[in-house]
Amino acid sequence: RVDSHTVTFDIRGGATQQLQDGTIAPFPPQGFSGFGQVAGVRVACLTAEVQSLHHLGYDPDEKDHHDMGLLADRFGIDLPAPYQR
Repeated sequence: RVDSHTVTFDIRGGATQQLQDGTIAPFPPQGFSGFGQVAGVRVACLTAEVQSLHHLGYDPDEKDHHDMGLLADRFGIDLPAPYQR
């Protein structure tokens, strides 16, 4: 499954995303150095670390816990609270 988010890039290579509640979520430039595969084709994506940081600031549901567990298992990242197992 592909999860797309519209962001606005700055001159340093970072970006921001306006969230549904009107707040702005920052993305550091190094967060855009990830790669994945869709149907066997290599595609650019966020790093696992930045994906995990963008799962903070709200009450996670079962799907969020599932997704974070997959990130941790696949990429060996430490999960932030409240996702720690």
